[in-house]
Amino acid sequence: ADASQLALTQIELDEMVGSDMYRSDGEEILEVDLHINSAIAAASNDSIELAIKTFSELLNGELNDQQLVRTELNIGILLYNNGEYEEAKSHFERVIRLETVREPIIEKGWWLYGNTLLNTGKIAEAREAIYNAYVMNGRFREPALTLLNEIDTELIGTSPGKMQTP
Repeated sequence: ADASQLALTQIELDEMVGSDMYRSDGEEILEVDLHINSAIAAASNDSIELAIKTFSELLNGELNDQQLVRTELNIGILLYNNGEYEEAKSHFERVIRLETVREPIIEKGWWLYGNTLLNTGKIAEAREAIYNAYVMNGRFREPALTLLNEIDTELIGTSPGKMQTP
């Protein structure tokens, strides 16, 4: 059986994370944050290639951790939806390694990373990633539990040496 059938076909674009444009007095809105949000707007208007290009360019520049995690997550989502799972995987990997970032983003990172691993045929690693999203006990807990059960059924059903019952 093909584990990739268990993964999300598409990631909703509203899973992309924009930069907060509210600043305390005297703090300027950073150009990078404007670029992040304009790239999300481009993606929402079906200018996916432009959005990917913008995020790629941002990754070549100086970013703080908040900007970095948003950029990595967002470009990962767009690449995933393009079916470029290997590329998406490396971006989601960077999201889950950024420990200074707020938990909901890390949880989303694990969830999306797990789905990406399913698409690249790495079922055991995918299970671990999805379990990590599950134990964070946030908004992906339910879908993660459902997916864990599906993966376990799949793993048991396809493990070598098991009698195949009709």
